[in-house]
Amino acid sequence: DYQILAQSVAAQIPNYFLEADKKSKITKIISHKLVDTGICASERFADQIVASSCTGFLIGKDILVTAGHCVESMKDCRSKKWIFDYVASGDKVDAISVNSSSVYTCKKILDHKLDHKDGFNQDYTIVKLDREVTGRIPLKLNLKKDELIDAVLKLQNEFQKSESKAETAVKEEAATTNESTEN
Repeated sequence: DYQILAQSVAAQIPNYFLEADKKSKITKIISHKLVDTGICASERFADQIVASSCTGFLIGKDILVTAGHCVESMKDCRSKKWIFDYVASGDKVDAISVNSSSVYTCKKILDHKLDHKDGFNQDYTIVKLDREVTGRIPLKLNLKKDELIDAVLKLQNEFQKSESKAETAVKEEAATTNESTEN
């Protein structure tokens, strides 16, 4: 079931957007809204906060995979948290509150690649969290570390190919439109 799998996805949020209340064990996420980033106020969700800079997913009890550009160093590890249950419900959301037990810290970078050679981008980081994640099922990839890395890279490469095809199609359409308006 996709909803169960989705529970294994965490949002990466900078520490300065988080207010932890130790007494209530609630962490409040406060950030700017989409409308503040240039989205038209009339657009749906324009009044929703946008705190997450990246996402990652569990592959082990305390192991998470994310994009390499999301965590490049231990400084990145220390300056952000991984939040499960990050859900904004409704069009207007000023803050999101989560149970503090859903907030995790990056303890260690296990592997990292951010390499753009020969048109094949390697962009992943494997992170060890500060403790085991409870109430979530790690995604079962049935891959060894090298196979996991290869699978992530293949997915990224396919995405880039489809992006390039889309860009080419748009350029061709624009050229055709320009030719027809000139005639």
